[in-house]
Amino acid sequence: MNAMISNEWRRDMSDPDLHALGSLLRVCGMAVTPLTPAPMRAVFGSDEHDDNVFSSARYDFPLRTRFRLPEDRFLIAYVHAAGEGSWVGGEKLETGMVLVGMPGSRGELRFGEGTSWSLLVSSGQHLRRELSRLGHYAESTSRRLQRLIPDEESEAGERLRSAFECMRLRFIDQRRDINLKAMLENLKSHLFGDVASLFPGVPDTSRTRHSHYLVLRRVENFIAANLRHEIRLRDLCDAGSASERNLRYIFDEFLGISPNHYLSTLRLCEARRHLSEAQPEHNTVRAIALECGLWDLSRFAESYRQLFGELPSETLKVCKTSLPETRTPYLSPSIQYT
Repeated sequence: MNAMISNEWRRDMSDPDLHALGSLLRVCGMAVTPLTPAPMRAVFGSDEHDDNVFSSARYDFPLRTRFRLPEDRFLIAYVHAAGEGSWVGGEKLETGMVLVGMPGSRGELRFGEGTSWSLLVSSGQHLRRELSRLGHYAESTSRRLQRLIPDEESEAGERLRSAFECMRLRFIDQRRDINLKAMLENLKSHLFGDVASLFPGVPDTSRTRHSHYLVLRRVENFIAANLRHEIRLRDLCDAGSASERNLRYIFDEFLGISPNHYLSTLRLCEARRHLSEAQPEHNTVRAIALECGLWDLSRFAESYRQLFGELPSETLKVCKTSLPETRTPYLSPSIQYT
């Protein structure tokens, strides 16, 4: 019989530790971009059993996150609470929704303040088998997260809610009486069939909103590819094939901040990643700032302090914490999510 491996971790985060937040899935990195200055508070944790990862998180600040699942893993997530403005793939994210990502799927999400979710990451064969059995496999092959709505008054819906509520209680509320091994056995018995029965997913709601979302994605990909270079607002408009007015509207619609504010935040987050991973005896704040396209060093230091609550030099000097390894860096600006 397999035993639970001792690899559980939990963080009650009152500091902006994006590296820890980006390690939540363990099997792949998550790019995390805060959409508000410090303080950034969150509670999150995870554990592993065999090839399964269980995780829960609650975010007390708005953020943008993106990831790509490995080709041998799928994701099932339950949204306990969706903060205002939350979306997945540009479509509204609601409390009680189930998200499913097949192997290789992209996760493109914006979480509003107060969002809470729990998730399971596992090998893809179990869910594929159930989808094929129910005749939904062709509908599940999208390379993006799909939104499903369970009927919580049904037996299957109650099982889903209950299983993921156990994860939330264990990792967020620190309920040590929650038996993860028993929960895993229950998941294996019902979860994959219950999730497969929810297909097809919720259809997209608005053609206009989707077209706006595609503009946002094109601009984000342009920024990722050119983060080390000078980027003007005109460049962002050209990348998104949008006027300055429309681009500002789209960024406010999806992120709640301006294009230039978002660009600046991405640069600062990338600098923080480098500073958090660097050894002070081999790196300097100046070199890392220039690598991220931040040429005004005094302005960089002040903007960094406002966002993260500390100076870049303090981040560089801090002892590097040990976190579960991920298969890819938690932030990979070079990855193009097209």
